[in-house]
Amino acid sequence: MLKNFGIKSKNVAIVYLSMLASGMLFFLPIRTLYLEANLFSITNVSIIFAVEAIGIAIFEMPTGAIADLFGRKKTLVLSNLIHLLSLLILYIGGSMPMFIFYAIIHSFARSLSSGTEEALIYDTLKKQK
Repeated sequence: MLKNFGIKSKNVAIVYLSMLASGMLFFLPIRTLYLEANLFSITNVSIIFAVEAIGIAIFEMPTGAIADLFGRKKTLVLSNLIHLLSLLILYIGGSMPMFIFYAIIHSFARSLSSGTEEALIYDTLKKQK
């Protein structure tokens, strides 16, 4: 079935499906309302989103090196575990410092997975020529 779409490698197909699933942010409006209910202002929610955006920018470069050191598969598993940890922190949260900690952990997990996915696709396609 994947060959019908021009995808020859199982790695590329898995990464594409993973990116598709993670790109569907159906819970994002709910997360915003949850944060607003717990932080009492849209300004505080904006601060959380800004911390997350800055964290992604900061973590993007070092996380590529982590994928090179420990391997792509282990890094993707680690990224998903850290993402689950960030969701647990989001659930437990209730104060601004906890939500900032959530934003930092979540941005690290997102950076870890994005750099690793790109490297995995590059290596796979390079091997296929």
